Amino acid sequence: MAGGSLPPPVGAAVAAADAQAHTDATTAILALWLPALVAANLFGAFWLVKAWADMNPRQVAALRARLAAARRSWALGALRRPPAKRRVTAAGPGGPGGGGDAIGSHDARVLAEALEAPPFALEIGTPNSSRRGARGSGGSGSGSGGKGSSSGGSASGSAGRSSGASGGRLWAADVRAVSLDWRGLSCSYSTSGGTKHVLDDVFGAAEPGEMLALMGPSGAGKSTLLDMLAQRKSTGRLGGALLVDGAPAGPDFLQACSYVPQFDNFLPVMTAVETLQFYAGVSLPPAWGPARAAARVEGALSEVGLSHARLTLVGGELPGGLLLRGLSGGERKRLSIAAGVLAAPSVVFLDEPTTGLDAFAALTVMGYLKRMARESGQVVVASIHQPRAAIWSMFDSVSLLSCGRLMYHGPRDGLVPWFESLGFEYALEAAGTAPDWALDLVAVGSHKPRPAAGAPRTFVGFDQVATASVMFARKWMAERGMPDDYMPLGGVRGGARGGGKAAEAGPKAEAAAAAAAAAAAAVAAESGKVVPAGGDGGSWGGGWPRWASQGGEQQQQQSQPAQQQQQSQPAQQQQQQQEQEQSRQQPAGPPPYRDAPFPPAAPGCLPAPAGAWLSKFRWCYRREILMITRNPMDVAGRTMTFAWVAAMTGALYYALPSDPTGARLRINMLLNSVAFFCLMPYLSLGLYMADKKVFMADAAAKLIPPSAYYLAKVAATLPFQLPPCLAFTTVIYGLSGLRPEAGAVVANGVLASMMSLIAVQVMHACAVAAPTQDMAFMYSIAWTAVQLLLNNFSITFREMALPWMRHGRWLSAAYYAFEGMAVVEFRGQRVPCAGGLDGSGYAFLRDLLPRSHLLALRPVQAALASPGDGCVIEMGAVLEYFGFSRGFWPSFVMLLGYYLITHVITFVSILSAAKRERR
Repeated sequence: MAGGSLPPPVGAAVAAADAQAHTDATTAILALWLPALVAANLFGAFWLVKAWADMNPRQVAALRARLAAARRSWALGALRRPPAKRRVTAAGPGGPGGGGDAIGSHDARVLAEALEAPPFALEIGTPNSSRRGARGSGGSGSGSGGKGSSSGGSASGSAGRSSGASGGRLWAADVRAVSLDWRGLSCSYSTSGGTKHVLDDVFGAAEPGEMLALMGPSGAGKSTLLDMLAQRKSTGRLGGALLVDGAPAGPDFLQACSYVPQFDNFLPVMTAVETLQFYAGVSLPPAWGPARAAARVEGALSEVGLSHARLTLVGGELPGGLLLRGLSGGERKRLSIAAGVLAAPSVVFLDEPTTGLDAFAALTVMGYLKRMARESGQVVVASIHQPRAAIWSMFDSVSLLSCGRLMYHGPRDGLVPWFESLGFEYALEAAGTAPDWALDLVAVGSHKPRPAAGAPRTFVGFDQVATASVMFARKWMAERGMPDDYMPLGGVRGGARGGGKAAEAGPKAEAAAAAAAAAAAAVAAESGKVVPAGGDGGSWGGGWPRWASQGGEQQQQQSQPAQQQQQSQPAQQQQQQQEQEQSRQQPAGPPPYRDAPFPPAAPGCLPAPAGAWLSKFRWCYRREILMITRNPMDVAGRTMTFAWVAAMTGALYYALPSDPTGARLRINMLLNSVAFFCLMPYLSLGLYMADKKVFMADAAAKLIPPSAYYLAKVAATLPFQLPPCLAFTTVIYGLSGLRPEAGAVVANGVLASMMSLIAVQVMHACAVAAPTQDMAFMYSIAWTAVQLLLNNFSITFREMALPWMRHGRWLSAAYYAFEGMAVVEFRGQRVPCAGGLDGSGYAFLRDLLPRSHLLALRPVQAALASPGDGCVIEMGAVLEYFGFSRGFWPSFVMLLGYYLITHVITFVSILSAAKRERR
């Protein structure tokens, strides 16, 4: 026996076996894999076409019109040219039915009303008959008729603008007018350097129909103040009080206000009207009914000028990088506003509503807000950066912050006079608009140099900010008859603070506080006019003002001019001042809101009436269906990917032989299938991360209960997770030629589906539990590593040297799936071995036992080459080698339990993430 040649008996038997194999290679199940492959591609193609049709409704409508025209022409037997293509603008009920000119004139009218200018000043090119003259006092919204009465100028004008939309308009009857008053709001955090104060004793008020601007440099505390007013703040040490109509704000205030975030979380695959329908479904009471809710949606679209874009996709980037064209930035912002006012809130909070918009889009958005506040009596509170002059004129009042301190709160036109009364000079040519000047003035920090000699005065340190803040707080409280004796000297409540700028400036501020107290007395007595001693307002550009640096003598000098001025005033004004002075001199304890803890944002969803949970579930389910079916990379992409990967893998294992050599190939193929199900869900990790952002936004808005969201997601996604898995299983099963029995096919498909569902659910849990996508990948990889290492294939559990490692089988779903699929394939199956060993088998034995004399004996060779017709191999020996004993049902129950546990972990992670979304 030389080299690698086989003995003659063995060679003859091998040749005969090979010939038989080539003539009888029928283990592949053509009737299984071919229909499955075709069905999977048709299924994916259907959802691709449907996604395109849903995302292009106008093209579909045009195509249908052409097809209908072609059918009519064919029926008439005439070849007529199709009608010329016309631009069709979809207009909902009550919306403008014209084209671009109508849209532009609608926006122009809104801007004209917001700027209190004649509409024809902006409506260039529109017919004279559609123009209206300047609004009167009733139309301006200042009177009751302008806000709430349908007979006022505002309401009548609105009827002309959106004819037929009265069913959905936000009339004053729908809005409960409320007034807000916040006192002593504060927020601080404990840091490694001490206590950091983000807000400190901030006061303010807002009346119905008022537009309030929250302004300040970066880091001034605008977002924190906005979150506290909207009762969304839940982190830090919070203090102060928020009063609604004079009473402390309760849980019902959350239902009376709306919060429009800086960046929306709309789904790119939903249209504008579908987006508003969803928010109407989860925010409006179920008692409204579908008709009234639909009217409100159409009315809201008309109010913000989006009736022409009702069928336009929101657009944006889908998970995976696919970009969808849709609404512009200004239209998305207006859609956010429409979603926020659907439920007719009393107060609307907006975080940077003009961020990312061009000048005209920002002006248009603010114009809609102004008209909404004027006509519906809603309080609009918006944080804003450097508004242009036209936008600035739309605000009624402003609240200016710096370093967490309140520098000014009051009418917009009083901002400049207040700071001029402190000795700061405002020059329009040099400083620009009033808001720009005020922001530059109060911005302090290491980046701001001290002004040169002769330059305009400005704030250059926190100590100056703190003192000016105290002056305004005393003035503000004196005007309202509030006790101010609790106010700290120098604006540092409770002495020096540990950490931050306040700690550094505390001693200096307290040293100057005695002088500030005298100035505050003059502030309170002069009805809002502060006249610093010395006539020039002090040298703020070079340090402290004179009244803050000359001590008690300066205080006495200030009191004398104040008394002389009081003697020259009318008796009525002197009497009012005396009453204010007496109210200040009366002993009074600290106000109840000074050290009162501010209630943090409560977790969970807003209280809802009976039946609301089921309604929210239905709308969440509808949104999930749209999100799944309109994303080409979701249902269609996964199904086709699974099918073609199965086809390629099946081609590698095509028609596995039904002999002893096929046992190893079959067990390898089953393991590769299990590994595939562990790895392929990584394709969906980006989808789950994107979905998490949507849920977190809903959780922050307290619109949807986590239970309704999660059950809706499971109900919507489960039917679409099974087809890709079944396509993979049936295609690879038929191509490889596994056990050709109907029961085996079904059992294999069920176990494979359970493994796929578990892997997908683990990815979902990792995406929800992880704070970032990178962390989600780390969690997922750790789980996948456990599945691939502890599946009892590379090393069996009984072969592990460390006994405690054998308990890892309880963590491996792949082990139970692999075991069940192997038992289904091999248990009770016998393979004939009449053909004997093939060439590779005989060569393996010879190399394994090189010194065995038995293999050299001709009788042994003959027996190995041709053992006889009665030779069979019991495939159960393969199961015994791996230690597999569970049948289908025990394996299915183990996988089902594993699957339910992953759902529990996912839901708990969702609850934890909702609580972790703290602001």
